[in-house]
Amino acid sequence: MSKYKEMLTIPIEDGSNIPLYLNAPHFAISKGYNRVVIGQRGPYVEFNKNQIICNALHIPCSQLYRLSDPKVYYIEFRTTDCDVKVYYQMRSVAYADYKIGYFYISPSDLYKVDGTSCMVLPDDYTETAKEFFDFHWTSKKSANISSYFFFVLFVFAFEYFICLYDYHLVACLCCELDNMIDSKRLLCDFLNACCRLSLE
Repeated sequence: MSKYKEMLTIPIEDGSNIPLYLNAPHFAISKGYNRVVIGQRGPYVEFNKNQIICNALHIPCSQLYRLSDPKVYYIEFRTTDCDVKVYYQMRSVAYADYKIGYFYISPSDLYKVDGTSCMVLPDDYTETAKEFFDFHWTSKKSANISSYFFFVLFVFAFEYFICLYDYHLVACLCCELDNMIDSKRLLCDFLNACCRLSLE
């Protein structure tokens, strides 16, 4: 929990007077927020119905089934601008203190009025990611992947993705691998296995 607190650039409690944006200062998403909830899947900013700007949200056609399914844990909204995922909590969960009837957005998708991201990654995570991609952008495709590659991939996958539970970045990494190496299937399977282990 402490590692997430260090990453946040907004107060964890009582942000009622702090408006948040999708792309500051152009696309406001809220007039303020209640708190930041830190659970097993990372931090999420909590909004009530009066704080979030509802006309900036819509439910994708593929998610309309959730409105009539009593077993769903949340209704998925998307923002009109930037297509950011917004959760509207319908049921309680064991892994985080989400409240029924509140909206939740990852702080990595939000910005303050000055354009500062609400969550900044530590330098060590950023450098590990940079080393990973720099190594492959400067090398040719090869069927033989070096031990250095697997070492960096291991560190990157476990310390970055699993610690932050950011599955969108897993998908982005798989797309990058698609363009960089021939053995994409092996690596995608490896990353997906990491995600499954994190949920067990």
